[in-house]
Amino acid sequence: MQDYFNNLSNCASGDSACFNALSVDAILDAQYDLVSDASSLDESTGIAQPIRPVKDGSLITSPLDSTSAFPGVSKTVMLTTVLNEAGPSIYGGFKTSLASDSLAYITQLSLGSDRTSTVMGSPYYDIAASDAREPLQVLGTDYMWKCSTWSFARNWVQNGGKAYGEHDDIFHRHQLTWLN
Repeated sequence: MQDYFNNLSNCASGDSACFNALSVDAILDAQYDLVSDASSLDESTGIAQPIRPVKDGSLITSPLDSTSAFPGVSKTVMLTTVLNEAGPSIYGGFKTSLASDSLAYITQLSLGSDRTSTVMGSPYYDIAASDAREPLQVLGTDYMWKCSTWSFARNWVQNGGKAYGEHDDIFHRHQLTWLN
């Protein structure tokens, strides 16, 4: 990834004078191209995450999803999520208020009947909300971000590493059977 970024920025590895002379636009353009092309260059980068910050200077180069066996690890990771991460998708896709009965219908389309029953019976989603976008935003955030982060943390720890979250209970409310 570093070689690719260097090529995009027209700077040789270690040429700090060249990198320091780049405009912000040139750096952002090279970063954008790297992010866009990374998974085709090396599948271990995953989608939209080729630049993984590490403290010890050693990148993690194996896939950390279900595309291959989870590797043995020894690093400590800090995992975070963003509140209402699915908000832009939900409110961007549904521009106007949704009736409360839309929650079950949309959840059924996305997750199937068994999972929909679990969601509708869960205390974590306000199924009576006057605008179904509100619980859909929570559900979408849980499903796409928080639960995958929890699963990743569990795999990480089971394979030798340590994982920390922003709160000790960050994953507790998301351990519903259908999400594991």
